[in-house]
Amino acid sequence: MESRRPSIFISAASADLRSSRALIRDALLTIGCVPIEQTSFPPDGSKVREMLRARIEACDAVIHVVGHSYGFEPIERESSEERRSYTQLEYELARELGKPVYVFVCGEEFAYDEHPPVEGEHEELQRAHRARVMAGDELFEEVGSPEALGTRVHALQARVDKLTAELRRARTWIGRGVVVGLVVLLVLGGGLWWVTRETGKTKARLAEVETELDRQRRYLRTVADVYTKQKAQLAALKLTDKELFDRSLSVVAEREGISLSELRSGVNLFVAAVRADPQADFLDKALADFAEQNFAAAAKHAAQAADLAREERIAAEELAQRAADEAYRARNRERDARTLQGRSLVAAGQYGDAVTAYGQALEVTSPEDMSEGWAYLTVLQGNALSLWAGVSVGDAISRHRGAAILAYRRALYVYKRETLPEGWAATRSSLATALVAQAKASEPLVGLRLLEQGISAYREALSVYTRAAFPQQWAATQHALGVAFSEQARVSEGSERSRLFKKAVVAYGRALEVQKRAVFPQSWAATMHNLANALQGQAQAAEGPARSRLFEEALAAYRRVLEVYTREALPRDWAKTMGNLAGALQNQARVSEGPVRSRLLEEAVSSYREALSVYTRKSLPQGWAVNQSNLALALVDQAKVAQGPARLRLLGEAVVAYRQALLVYTRESFPQDWPSAQAGLTNARLSQATGSQGAARARLFGEVVEAYRQTLEVRTRESRPLVWAGTQVKLATALLNQARASEGPARSRLLGEAVSAYREVLEEYKRETVPHDWAAAQHNLARALRDQATGVRGAARSRLLEQAVEAYRQALEVRTRETLPRGWAATHQNLGATLADQAWAGQGPAHSRLLEEAVAAYRHALLVYTREASPQDWAQTQDFLAFALHRQFSKAVGGQRRILLKQAVVAMENTLTVWKAEQYPVRVIRLRILKEKLQKLESR
Repeated sequence: MESRRPSIFISAASADLRSSRALIRDALLTIGCVPIEQTSFPPDGSKVREMLRARIEACDAVIHVVGHSYGFEPIERESSEERRSYTQLEYELARELGKPVYVFVCGEEFAYDEHPPVEGEHEELQRAHRARVMAGDELFEEVGSPEALGTRVHALQARVDKLTAELRRARTWIGRGVVVGLVVLLVLGGGLWWVTRETGKTKARLAEVETELDRQRRYLRTVADVYTKQKAQLAALKLTDKELFDRSLSVVAEREGISLSELRSGVNLFVAAVRADPQADFLDKALADFAEQNFAAAAKHAAQAADLAREERIAAEELAQRAADEAYRARNRERDARTLQGRSLVAAGQYGDAVTAYGQALEVTSPEDMSEGWAYLTVLQGNALSLWAGVSVGDAISRHRGAAILAYRRALYVYKRETLPEGWAATRSSLATALVAQAKASEPLVGLRLLEQGISAYREALSVYTRAAFPQQWAATQHALGVAFSEQARVSEGSERSRLFKKAVVAYGRALEVQKRAVFPQSWAATMHNLANALQGQAQAAEGPARSRLFEEALAAYRRVLEVYTREALPRDWAKTMGNLAGALQNQARVSEGPVRSRLLEEAVSSYREALSVYTRKSLPQGWAVNQSNLALALVDQAKVAQGPARLRLLGEAVVAYRQALLVYTRESFPQDWPSAQAGLTNARLSQATGSQGAARARLFGEVVEAYRQTLEVRTRESRPLVWAGTQVKLATALLNQARASEGPARSRLLGEAVSAYREVLEEYKRETVPHDWAAAQHNLARALRDQATGVRGAARSRLLEQAVEAYRQALEVRTRETLPRGWAATHQNLGATLADQAWAGQGPAHSRLLEEAVAAYRHALLVYTREASPQDWAQTQDFLAFALHRQFSKAVGGQRRILLKQAVVAMENTLTVWKAEQYPVRVIRLRILKEKLQKLESR
């Protein structure tokens, strides 16, 4: 005889149905079933499926409750696998294994446990699962409350228990040879039932017998109900028991839609079966007695059935209570052990495993039974997730930190300010820290929203963490608030940026009121370091004397930090502070002049080199690369105030530093940092090239061109067209400068590439959208076309010069004297020179017209290029004007010749008032020749 208790798997999301799961579990224990739940899950989706399949396959049935929450899902899963929660996966596996599945769907008014809101994708996924279950071929019952769910589960399990008892009794009956009784039933029923004697078909036929017995039990209960009602209603008719019973049979037959004879035959069969079964229970005997109108015996047997059931119920309840008590104690032991496991794993740095351990502890911790303890465990899991995010890479960082934020929010459903103020404040602070960290890795708009939420959470925590009541927590929260304000400032602009950095400075200052150096030296140093960073940020957003003052305050703060962060005691903190000190020195140098600027830059370079004595490529590659890049910037700044060989030496050192940084900042490993380091290297080479001559200049500009080409492999036209166009402009300009430093075929080739590059830029720079960029590109294209023209003759030269003139005129449609005076003047100067080149190649009226236009262009430029405002540009334009006027003179006739020649003399004299004679002897000779010609002309 089989005595195993049936095992039932409970499948329901814990978030909103935790108390319902407990209700189902207790109900199953009460009626002698073994409830099975899965409380721990590995992060890998494939392992989850294997584990659940084994657990469900070992069970006899599955209870699946569909609520509102999506629940948890595997952290990892195959890319092709559909997203499903653990609970949804349990349902699908039960169906796949062919297990009986009892489905309960919670109605709209169902009172769920308090749980975090279900939003976004999770809400859609759960809604789809609910619809799929209700539309499937599995029967389901809709329940409107936890109480109704409990009632239905009790009824379901009572049914399972009754069938189990009947099957056990039926097997005993058959085992004892009572098949004879069934033969009697065959005779009485006229072939209604048929039981095979073949061993392989016994269970199937027995099931048919049991189904028929159940039906007859239901009929007889209904007959008994009708009988008692009619006995009261028809008392005046004084019917006999048999008459009243026959009337009751007729009513039931009509109600059930069967013939009276069929019902009577079935009742007789049931009575015969019970009488033939020596193991028949008291309730069946009572029904048989009632069918024979032996009501006293029926009452006696029913009472015996009730007494027996009462005894079984009391025994079961006592057993269930003992099991519940033991389960409660076991759950507490399991929770405590899992909690200790989680703490130990955190201490060992195994944060992912700690998250799993805390999750397992939470599975056996009911929010109702231990609300504060549940919330505390949830916070511990959030802390482990935050730590896990800190050592993760890629998308896992945001995913783990997002899970931490959700955990803290869940805990706050229990931690209320009114009832548990300290837990509430601590959790608010942890939530804020996670939000601020998540903001750093998010898109700008999302990041700003997260920072606002984080700052709000810190401020709420400070409503409990007051300085008087909780000085240390108050100071720590002020420090954290300063960090959040600084992050907000870094993604803001203008006055808002300055305002936020000022708030950060105030918050750090408040923290330092408690975090005294003498008591908490390292906490003091950390806060002071962040204060210095905020002061530096505030300085960068300020102007005038305030800017310089704030930089000085930042420098003083960094120097005080270095009194605690010594190289011997805390080498990494020391190196980090040295790097930040160097940055502040560099920024201070940029607002200084003369010897002070040089001294500050020299100290900045020295500080960066000291930081690099700790930040080595082997031990701290990223910190090493950051400091190499910053060192290179400082060397470039030094080069700007140096002259001659010293300038080239400093630029060479900057190039070396950038190349060192790029050993770490590769395109593959650091795609976000590589472009800026590559751009810095390119700018340093560009400065080298600009200060060089001859073959060295051509070679260096060639390196610049190659660097821009590499950058354009990352800044593609398809991904960011305007950024691509800006880099393309730089490439074209570098090609133009390389060409001017080259000769022969190389010069022609490079000029052609420069022209093509500028034309590609103009496909993205449209006059309607970026007018000034478009005009600058037209101006530069014209320069390249004019250079191209110098290398050819005839019609090709004329065509290129004509294209250059047209490009300059296009630029002047945007570059007006009112909106961009210096750009307007520069384009007019270049237009004049190009028109003069055109005139040189022309003859007749075209020649004279082009020279007149060139002179007019130079005179336009001189309206902006005045001697007072732009002496060098003014002198250059006067020189060009003198040359054009002299050319005009050579083609003029009559009195116009004297006027033009006199104007040419004046223009050349103007040039030599700025360009000294000893530096420009050729101009002196030209002026003497012009004067001699004028003297001869006037003497005639």
